[in-house]
Amino acid sequence: MAENGKQRNDEDLIGEVARKDHDAFRNLYGRYQGKVFGLVYRYIGNQGVAEDLVQEIFLKVYRSAGKFRPEAKFSTWLYKLVANHCLNYQRYVRARPSGSITDSETEERRNHSSTQAVDPVDPETALYEKERRSAVRKAVDSLPERQRMAVVLQRFEGLSYGEIAEVMDCSVKAVESLLQRAMEELRDSLKKYC
Repeated sequence: MAENGKQRNDEDLIGEVARKDHDAFRNLYGRYQGKVFGLVYRYIGNQGVAEDLVQEIFLKVYRSAGKFRPEAKFSTWLYKLVANHCLNYQRYVRARPSGSITDSETEERRNHSSTQAVDPVDPETALYEKERRSAVRKAVDSLPERQRMAVVLQRFEGLSYGEIAEVMDCSVKAVESLLQRAMEELRDSLKKYC
């Protein structure tokens, strides 16, 4: 908190982080760690990997703080870092051989987490909900990476088309197109559940 009791804004804090102020960094981390984790987890789908990536992202924030320009919103700058980090990670995963331990761990975690929020009273409904959640996750995972990122930013993070365009370094028209194609693919993949 600032001396006069008012909370410092994000743009001031990142300026202080650029000057290696550790308290300012802890403050930003506290404000955004949950949001960053949510975005990374929704995009990657693996809690352990998401936790690791969040640490890498905040390390990047600390190291790149001097590159922030005050004419942009800090949250947009941060989302851009997160989106790029997730897309780069996804490319890395695709480039390595399939069938690794991480892939089976990811599926095991997804299956475990998809059973936790189910009402155990009605087994038929529970099974249907588990199947539906798994189908949605697989459908979202199967989207091309830029479409998936646009969907996650819009549906789960609540960003506007303009904010998504800024984060993804593209036009609003391109975002509209990405989301339209993604929704068509998701509708086709999830016909059984609609």
